[in-house]
Amino acid sequence: MRWDPVMELRRMQDRLNRLLEEFEPFIPARDRPPVDIIEEDDRFRVLADLPGYSKDEIEVSTDGEYLTIRAEKKEEKEETKGNFIRKERSHQRIYRRLRIPGEIDEEGIKARYSSGVLEITIPKIRKRGKTIEVE
Repeated sequence: MRWDPVMELRRMQDRLNRLLEEFEPFIPARDRPPVDIIEEDDRFRVLADLPGYSKDEIEVSTDGEYLTIRAEKKEEKEETKGNFIRKERSHQRIYRRLRIPGEIDEEGIKARYSSGVLEITIPKIRKRGKTIEVE
């Protein structure tokens, strides 16, 4: 068997991904939104709690094996009363990466955000059985 540099890179990426998944419990909970993953016959549904964000601050992506949810919010408030000036800045960022079990239809993925909950629908690729005639 010949050495294949592309396959070696994929194996290295898989090992690194597994290593990073082991460290996920050590990421502060405030940076990891709670999620529910529901498997149905023809799809997966992912529900993520993202209160306080607008849909423009949320990004959902996939590479076929992983689903990534990111959200980032920056706020700046200024209050002036006489000689008193108060200026506050906040920056919130969340990140969640989930392994998707099985084969999915990436083109059919849909995301909807309502009332602080992000719902992502991921269609499965349905493999159909076939009877093969023996000659």
